[in-house]
Amino acid sequence: MNKIIEVAGEMLTNGEVQLVVGYEKGSNGNERPAFIDAPEACNKLIFDGSCKINLAVYLTKKHIKQKGKIAVIAQKATLASIVTLYTENQIAIENIVALTFDANSNVVKLRNIDEIIEFLKAAGKSSDELDDKIEEIEKMSTEERWNFWQEQFSKCFKCYACRAACPLCYCERCTVDQNQPQWVQVPATKTGNLEWHIMRAMHLAGRCSNCNACSNACPQGIPLNLLTRKLSQEIFKEFKYEPGTAVHQTYALSDFNIKDKENFIK
Repeated sequence: MNKIIEVAGEMLTNGEVQLVVGYEKGSNGNERPAFIDAPEACNKLIFDGSCKINLAVYLTKKHIKQKGKIAVIAQKATLASIVTLYTENQIAIENIVALTFDANSNVVKLRNIDEIIEFLKAAGKSSDELDDKIEEIEKMSTEERWNFWQEQFSKCFKCYACRAACPLCYCERCTVDQNQPQWVQVPATKTGNLEWHIMRAMHLAGRCSNCNACSNACPQGIPLNLLTRKLSQEIFKEFKYEPGTAVHQTYALSDFNIKDKENFIK
């Protein structure tokens, strides 16, 4: 923790950046975003296992961009999100320095997309209990899976915390906010909830960095990350695309290629 405080303080002192986006302890003891523009305020920075917010969500905000050059404390998923945001022309990478840690807990400054991609490749991929849960669901019958998700989605009251927490849900006006025409039912109904969560998952297919921000933000504890993780697995299996590994100009579900296999259409 002291290392990140020292590096962040130095960067603000020498004018290398004008703002540091990191983590601090909130009034309830939980982590929350910290926006620091003075070196002496860096003492409140933290970075440990409790820091789960994907801070890349703030890099597309107009009032943050106006601050100047930004240093953002970045986990692996945050770095992958930065690559996707750069690919989609949502951020100017020359105005961002990603601060992360190597295997020896040393602070590493990543100043461009190539450095970020190389760092992610070297870090490698890791599996977790989420993959085990997906396998468990896949073993269910079609009816059991349907009932599982109907039960989960029935808890949703359309607060859209998942959308607010996701760095890749950056549209100024979401489809669910449009009423001419109205694509998704506004009330938290059985059909409306199903439409909303399937639509959002499909929009993230091939883009999601698997940061779990959506499920962490959900006040009802709906495991939305299971949907996006499963789609990530399918996109990799069919198209060999994994966010954060390269700068892609197209995505699997937004590009037509006549050479694509069609054996998944059943």
